[in-house]
Amino acid sequence: MRVRFIALLATLMIFALIGHGPPLAEVAQAQVRTERDIIFATVEGTELKLDVYRPELPGPLPAILFVHGGGWVGGDKRGMGSFARYFAKRGYVGFSINYRLAPEFKFPAQVEDVKCAVRWIRQHAAEYNVDPDRIGALGTSAGGHLVALLGVTDGSEGLEGECGDPEISSRVQAVVPYFGPMDLDKLLTGTTRGAQRAMALFGTSCEATPEPCQKASPITYVSSDDPPFMLVHGTRDPVVPFEQSVLMQQALQTAGVEAQLVPIEGAGHGWPIDSPYGRQALFRVVPFLEHQLKGSDEEPLYVVIMTHVEGDRGSPKGDPGCVSDLRYQTAPLPPPGQPPRGNSFAVDVAGTELLHEILQRYTDSFGGKSKLFIEPAGEFWQTEADPVYGEKLFRKYDWLELGYEFGIQGHGIYYSGQGFCWYQSPKTEEGIRRKLTDLHQFAEQVYHNGQKVNAGLTLTPGAKIEGPAVGHARAEWVYDHVAYELGYRISFEDHDGHLEDEPSGIDNSRSSYYLYEADYGDGVRMLKIDFNGSMRADCPGNTPRCETPEEAVARLDRTLTAQAQDSDSSHVYYFAFAIHSSEVWIDFHMQEAGFPMRGEGAGLTRLMDAIQERVNAGANIKFVTPGELLEMYQRKQGEE
Repeated sequence: MRVRFIALLATLMIFALIGHGPPLAEVAQAQVRTERDIIFATVEGTELKLDVYRPELPGPLPAILFVHGGGWVGGDKRGMGSFARYFAKRGYVGFSINYRLAPEFKFPAQVEDVKCAVRWIRQHAAEYNVDPDRIGALGTSAGGHLVALLGVTDGSEGLEGECGDPEISSRVQAVVPYFGPMDLDKLLTGTTRGAQRAMALFGTSCEATPEPCQKASPITYVSSDDPPFMLVHGTRDPVVPFEQSVLMQQALQTAGVEAQLVPIEGAGHGWPIDSPYGRQALFRVVPFLEHQLKGSDEEPLYVVIMTHVEGDRGSPKGDPGCVSDLRYQTAPLPPPGQPPRGNSFAVDVAGTELLHEILQRYTDSFGGKSKLFIEPAGEFWQTEADPVYGEKLFRKYDWLELGYEFGIQGHGIYYSGQGFCWYQSPKTEEGIRRKLTDLHQFAEQVYHNGQKVNAGLTLTPGAKIEGPAVGHARAEWVYDHVAYELGYRISFEDHDGHLEDEPSGIDNSRSSYYLYEADYGDGVRMLKIDFNGSMRADCPGNTPRCETPEEAVARLDRTLTAQAQDSDSSHVYYFAFAIHSSEVWIDFHMQEAGFPMRGEGAGLTRLMDAIQERVNAGANIKFVTPGELLEMYQRKQGEE
C-alpha cells in the first residue's frame, strides 16, 4: 500500500502541474450499486430478504454481513444501510439482512437466519464478487448479540437450523458487535423490561427457565478457535450495560482470542454512524476490519487543525486604563466592509463558529469530518466564564458533543488581579510561570452542561515571546515543567520552539513529520506537536512565523512521502497547522463586501482543498485532536 501511495502522489503532483484535477482513488471513491429485497431463504412460510451494496471494483472483495437491532422484536435491514454503504465505498461488499422476529418466532430462529445468510453469501460468492474466505459481521444491539453468536458457534451447538446448504460453513473471520447483549442471564434477570424481552424471545423468563437464556448467550460458547472480536460499547448505555462487553472481552481473552474493547465515553445506547460517537467508533473499527479482512496494517496520516482564539493583547503593567477597559468584552461585530477595531470577544466567537462551518465541507479517508483543536488565550477564557459578558461559546454549537478539544494558548500576558486587565509578560522565567498559571486558572472555570471545557492536555506555550530573552532551550524547559505541574502533556508549538529531544536530522529547520517526546530525565515528559506558524495566503514565506498554503501543501506531501518510506512502525506520522478564528472571520467578512480574500481564510480553504484532493487520490488521512494523537503515541510505545 505504501508503494501504491507513492505512485498516486507522483501522479497527483503531475496533474497539479498541468492544471488538471487529481485522479480518484478506486477505493476512496468507489461507486456503489444497491440491489434490494433479494430473497435468500424461505423459512416457515417467511421470506428472508437482504440488500446488497456492491462497490464497482475488481475482486474478489471481502464482505461484511450487517445485522440490525430492535430488541429481537423490531427493526429492518434498511436500518443498517448507512453502515453498508459506508463500508462498500471502502471496498467491501455489504449484505444487510432481515431475520425472523420475536415474539412470533422464538429463539434460535434469529441466529439460524443469520447463519443461513452467511452460507448464502458463500454459495453466491462468485456472483457478487466476494472472497468466501474473507467475511466479517457487524451488528448493533440485538444485531450485535446475533453476530457475536455467529462468531462463537460452529455447528455443534444446535444453532445452525435447516436453512441453506449444511455443507457450507457459517463461520466468519471477524466480528464487530456494537453494544450487544453477551450474557442474557445477567441482562434479562431481575427487571420488568428484562422479563418482557425474555418472554418475547423465549416464551418464558430467565428466572423460571434459565436454560434458554444460557443457550442464547454468546459468552456461553467462547472457545480458543473463535475469530477476532472488536466490541464497541457506550460507557453510559442504559439499555445494555457497558459491563456486557467488558465480560465478553474478558472471556474471549481468557480463551486466547484476540478481543478489543472500544469504550465510547459518555455514549448511551445507539448512535448514527455519522455522529461524533459513530465517527469515534469507526476510528477503531475501520483499521480492525482492514487488518482482519484485507490484511492491511497501513496507518493513516493524522491531521490536526488548531485554531488560536486570540483574546486581547494585554496592556503595559500599571496602565491606568487597563482595569476599566471593556472594549474586548463589549465590541460588536463590525458592519460589512469594515474590519474590527482591535480584538473582540464577538469576533473570536463568530470566527470559531465560521471555522466549524467551513471545515464541514471536508471529509477524511474514513468519512469523518474535520475536527478542531480550539485554543483560547487568557482573556477569552475569563470573558467566557463571566456571567455578564460571556457564556457565548456554546450558543450555536456543542463543541464537546462534536468531538472537538480545547486547550490553552500562552500569549505573553498575565492577570493583573483586577477586572479584565491583563498585563504583558516581563519575559522572564517567573513571567512564564505566572502567565501559564493564570491562563490555566481561568480555563478551568469554564463548564458546559456540567462538564469542564478545557481538556487540560494541550497548550501552546508561546515560545517566540519569552524565548529570545530567556534563551530558547531554557524557556522550553520552564514551559514544559510548569505545564507538566498543571497537568498538561502535549506542547503544540511553532517548530522552532521545540528543541529538546528533537529527532535527528531536523536541527530546528522544519517541523517533525512524526510525534516525539521530550524526556527531561526528572519525571517530566512532554509530547511535541510541531507546526510552522499561522497558515495564511499573504505570508511572505520561508519563515517559522507563518506558512503560505503552497508551503503547507509541500510539507503535507513531504510528510506523506516520508511516512510511505519509513519502515519504523513505532512512528506516528501527523500533519499539524494553525489558524486564527478572528483572522479567518475577517477574511470572509471583508469578502462579503467585495474585497478579495488574502489572509488566513484564503490560506485555510486552499490547504483544505489540497488535503481533500489527496484523500480523493487515495491518501490515507484521518482528522484527529491532540488528545487522540497522545493516545495513539502511548499505544505505540506500549507495543514496543
